[in-house]
Amino acid sequence: MLDSIRDIDKALKQKIADKILSKFEVVLTTCASSYSYILRKETFKYVLIDEICQCLEPESLLPLTKGANTWCSSETNGSWDPL
Repeated sequence: MLDSIRDIDKALKQKIADKILSKFEVVLTTCASSYSYILRKETFKYVLIDEICQCLEPESLLPLTKGANTWCSSETNGSWDPL
């Protein structure tokens, strides 16, 4: 019974998160949080990674798994150059 309550709780949290996220065009998150349970079904057209030189390479790959075809970094040549 406890497992079914946990499943209902997760499903309810996901439903609320989906409803909230659908209202926004921009989502801000850390690299690690971009792969969280709440964002697991989300995909994005663009991914911008600010201060990419301050994160580890594997960590910077997490947001790129969210389906983005285009991404850029503020650290590339000191400007916002698409990579």
